[in-house]
Amino acid sequence: RRGAKVPESVCAGGQWGAVDYRRMSGLCRKVYGQSLYRKHDKERYDAYLQACREAAARGDDKGPKVHTGGVLPHHITAAAEKGDAAADLQWHALVRRVAE
Repeated sequence: RRGAKVPESVCAGGQWGAVDYRRMSGLCRKVYGQSLYRKHDKERYDAYLQACREAAARGDDKGPKVHTGGVLPHHITAAAEKGDAAADLQWHALVRRVAE
């Protein structure tokens, strides 16, 4: 996992600035996004989500994105009700994935 540079392995050492949000799985973002990553690395986490929103608005499939693997629709709607900043991005990504 450390070799794959998944966010969980980086944050275990408290190296929040080294977290690569492009590598974050949908399930990791659902479980730890708001409560852990945003709490400890708010500026970078929010900047990544904003970059994802801008790429989605442009229809840029090559730009930054929020992954949805392992996340079910009811998980996303529950996160949205709690004010999760990534929920709308995950929802749109899920809809795009299903449409393909």
